[in-house]
Amino acid sequence: MEHAPQMTSPSSSFYFQHLAGAISRPGPDTAAFGHRQAAFDFTILTVWDDPSESPEHMTRAREFFTAMQPHGSGVYVDNLGTEGADRVRAAYAPATYERLVALKDAYDPDNVFHLNQNVTPARPERARGRPLLADRPPIEPARSAAGGLTSGYGS
Repeated sequence: MEHAPQMTSPSSSFYFQHLAGAISRPGPDTAAFGHRQAAFDFTILTVWDDPSESPEHMTRAREFFTAMQPHGSGVYVDNLGTEGADRVRAAYAPATYERLVALKDAYDPDNVFHLNQNVTPARPERARGRPLLADRPPIEPARSAAGGLTSGYGS
């Protein structure tokens, strides 16, 4: 817990959420929710108001996250910040992720619905020569936040 006192914003926090029980009973194919066997969910929420403080807050959150990495595996998709495709993939079992890609290919091949923790279609629109909406620059939020940047499951 050496990293908790180093959190640089009074609005930041971290928590452990006990899982198991009902969350662990359904099989892996009943829903996209993954990592049902995890004993707990760990999240670091780093929140601040002044964008000029972003590097300091993000560095501390990443250091805390790195220190916790050996104790967990996977991630809960709703706790993710802007962390990239690898972290989104880590939220699901491989077979579940492939089913989500197939759904994306069938219902959103142009990746119109991309402003979330995006599962990218296997054949994105740019392959047909048109730019994706996802290629546009992101809209910057008024409040800087790295909510869930450091989420993970542990046993």
